[in-house]
Amino acid sequence: MRELGFVLYHEGPGFLQFHPRPGGNLPVDLMFTSEETFNQLNSDAIENPQDSNLPKVISLRSLIAMKCHAIIHGHPGRIVKDADDVIHLFLANHLDPNASEWRDILLKYGNSEFHEKLTRICQT
Repeated sequence: MRELGFVLYHEGPGFLQFHPRPGGNLPVDLMFTSEETFNQLNSDAIENPQDSNLPKVISLRSLIAMKCHAIIHGHPGRIVKDADDVIHLFLANHLDPNASEWRDILLKYGNSEFHEKLTRICQT
């Protein structure tokens, strides 16, 4: 990452976060997982729409699942940020939190309280 011009700005037990060089691309977060979790995320990943030479990107479904998991089990300082991310992902993509696919993810990786709040927000 350093050779690509990124600067490490935060390191945790399961991740590294990098800032790009000034004027560069977006920041990059690297998450370390078990092989089982990686295989599950990778099988659900989508081809990068920008360039076939770039790696696959995480699916919306997996991203929401990881954000919900972080809301419940992650660092307390990230709860508001991750909850806000999930809310904006649902609103921007016109998702219904009560559709079975999304409800199942929200309840499996999050909890019923967050699901209920997200449902109220998406109804307004």
